[in-house]
Amino acid sequence: MGFKPGMIVWVLLLQILQIQCAAYVDPMIGLETDCTNLNSVLEYKSPGYDGTNTYPLNKKCGWKMSTVAQEADFSITFHSFDLEYSLRCYDWVHLYKKLDGDTEWTRTSPAQGYCGALNAFSVTMTGKEVLLVFKSDSSQVHKGFNATAHFHITASAPQAQKVLDQSNPHGSNLTYQEYDTVTLKCNVSEDIPKASITWLKLSEPMYVSMPTVNVTVNSTGSIVNVTVANSTMANYTMANFTTTVATTTTAAFSTDDWDNSTMPSRMVQLQHGNGTLQLHKLQKDDTGYYRCVATNKYGSSSVDYHMTVLEKCLCPKDIYVGYYYKTPYTRHLDENNQYTGVFYNMLNEMVDEVCNCTMKPTVHWTGKRNPQNGIIGLHSAIQDEKFDIYLPIKNNKLVNKYKGYYFLPMFPSPGIAMMMVKDKDEGLVLRIVESSWSVMVIAVLMAMVSGIIMWMLECPFNPEEFPRKAIGGMIEGCWWAFVTMTTVGYGDIAPISVPGRSFALVWILIGLVITAILTGVITTGLTSSVMTSSAKIYGTKLGAISNSNEYFFGARRNGDMQEMGSFARISKDMKSGMIKGALIDAYEASYRTTDFEDFNVGKIIDDNKVYGIAFGRSMSDSILYDKFENWMEANKGRVLRAVEQNVKSFKKGDAEALAKSADIFDPASTYFKKSVNTSIYLLIVFIIGGLMWEYIYLRPRDRMLASANKLELLVSEDGVKQAKFCKVLKGNVLKDVDELKERMANIVTTKAYVHKQQIKQFHKQ
Repeated sequence: MGFKPGMIVWVLLLQILQIQCAAYVDPMIGLETDCTNLNSVLEYKSPGYDGTNTYPLNKKCGWKMSTVAQEADFSITFHSFDLEYSLRCYDWVHLYKKLDGDTEWTRTSPAQGYCGALNAFSVTMTGKEVLLVFKSDSSQVHKGFNATAHFHITASAPQAQKVLDQSNPHGSNLTYQEYDTVTLKCNVSEDIPKASITWLKLSEPMYVSMPTVNVTVNSTGSIVNVTVANSTMANYTMANFTTTVATTTTAAFSTDDWDNSTMPSRMVQLQHGNGTLQLHKLQKDDTGYYRCVATNKYGSSSVDYHMTVLEKCLCPKDIYVGYYYKTPYTRHLDENNQYTGVFYNMLNEMVDEVCNCTMKPTVHWTGKRNPQNGIIGLHSAIQDEKFDIYLPIKNNKLVNKYKGYYFLPMFPSPGIAMMMVKDKDEGLVLRIVESSWSVMVIAVLMAMVSGIIMWMLECPFNPEEFPRKAIGGMIEGCWWAFVTMTTVGYGDIAPISVPGRSFALVWILIGLVITAILTGVITTGLTSSVMTSSAKIYGTKLGAISNSNEYFFGARRNGDMQEMGSFARISKDMKSGMIKGALIDAYEASYRTTDFEDFNVGKIIDDNKVYGIAFGRSMSDSILYDKFENWMEANKGRVLRAVEQNVKSFKKGDAEALAKSADIFDPASTYFKKSVNTSIYLLIVFIIGGLMWEYIYLRPRDRMLASANKLELLVSEDGVKQAKFCKVLKGNVLKDVDELKERMANIVTTKAYVHKQQIKQFHKQ
């Protein structure tokens, strides 16, 4: 069946009318003011309602209910309801609602509204606002209606409340001192659902809401995962934590980065139930604004506190130092008559910078029977709690307590120097050689026996070099044996027979062994004497200052320790030989070089300790100790420089073995000087004696012998004959020379002429 054009137009017109009818119309348009109440009343009656009269014609009235919360459950109960009835409800009641953020009303009643005579009934809606609209037409009238309403808030943004003085525009002013524990409280109400509470420390007030905090609880109800999205205010790292849910749950959180300032690094406790924030061990940089932000998905609210942290001086006004004399560590006078010392200089600086009080404490080094009598006296003072600081304390580097008090290590111990008396062993080489006499005797005897054997084997074949006479032959054989034992012989005499040469090979090998044994014995004796060090504590008679750490150290090592009252006494007893050495702190030894310049440093013993100070009485406080410890950590370079400035350059002396070995041929040693002097004296004596022998005896004797020989030659017959013979010989020789000269001259002349002719012939060519 086809559609006619007129029908199509009619259908389109109906659709347009339906669309126009479906367009939104504000139900509050046309409400008459004399019967309209928009003030959130909870009781509604049609105009003129008293149970007997009827409502007027052509009326449009409205009643609105609203809540400051984001959402509530509204319930309207109609106790009596009687309006004109028709299918299209000419007289009607409509109900509307608005959700949080809506701009238009949403109808919740039927399309035609409520009309007719109805029994009591209730209507429930959820929203932020509810509107009831009544309208009557121009025809019939009835008794009307009577209704009441109530609501229950189901969603609301939190409201943070200040609990202290609100006169300050930025919140409450709080004043505390350093190291106090402060509790900041933030009361939150009307938070449906429950708001999350976040605290911020701000460099200046900021009224910006926090992002939403999502909290999920697993099926066991014991694990809470808290996550916070990044915002423009701060970046967070929140952790998953496990806790048993109780009435009040406390959790610790830390922030990665605060855009406005930094939260304290100490423990921050946040009690989620009532928004209480606890800050421990306040510091001056904790001064600032603190904001409590309560947030749920419907909004946020905040309250600010301003907290001022005042300085708190932890150090007493007068600090008394208990110490015993131990230069260069404790207070002493330098060459300029000024007080100095490693601890003296550093302690004054530390107290000024660490205590940081308005009234600087005064450090007292005198009074109260100060200084103490050694380490024993210092221990007694610690036990009696006489002082605020005790030094110098040598303690294990891994502990921070000493005698129950806090111990602050400052720099490592340099160790203990073992000073030894120099060994003036000037006859060492001669004694070692003398001690080897038995080997030398054996070598000489074996050489003599070998020489005799060689003479017996060679004399039948080589009598010229090994005479047959016993004494001469044995002497030559012994000479050969000695030179062959130390070398391969001089070649002046040598065996030529097979038996002699065979024995010579055997003796050469034996001689090498004998020489090696003799050399080894002497070398071993020298090495043993040189390398044997007397720098040992066990059983050695050593000196040390009374009641010093070095004294007790030596006693623990079973040394024969002698208590001394001063370093001068130690030096004197070492020089006199009453003690073999002394144990002295290495820095003290370097400081007192003049007292121990005549002694060797046998060795430096590392005691694996550190020097520091112990805090007593009111200064033995954990907070104050932490501040001193932080100062030390940040100023290690300054401490080491203070040590360098108060300690003289100290070079550990040569080891005793090295000193002995060097002393054998040391130009500065007495033994070397005596040897050189003796050699020079002998050289001079022999040179002078030789010259005197030459000029006084030999030359006059030679002249006398020459004159005697000449005189004897002239007067003898043989001399006359020799003179005649010499004269004739001289004449013959001169004649022969003249003839030779003449022949040579002729040859030269002839050769020169021939050469000249050859030159001319050459030029002609």
